Amino acid sequence: MTDAEILTLMQSSLDEVAPGWSKDVKELAPSVKFRDMNVDSVQIMEMVGIIEEQVDVQFADEDLATISKVGDMLALIKKVTA
Repeated sequence: MTDAEILTLMQSSLDEVAPGWSKDVKELAPSVKFRDMNVDSVQIMEMVGIIEEQVDVQFADEDLATISKVGDMLALIKKVTA
């Protein structure tokens, strides 16, 4: 998957689980923290569940524990889909 495809997937997942998130696509830059977009840890895990279904993968719990920024999720998805 390309970065653009992953970011689109993340955006649609966030729309579903965190309707109040800051929706400016520019905010999906790798350095942006989810908490700065008004996305909490429960919403991140819900987003992860949607992405796992969409991409048909299972993320390791130890990998999920490190997610705090958009770039963390982007790198994890790239790693499991490579």
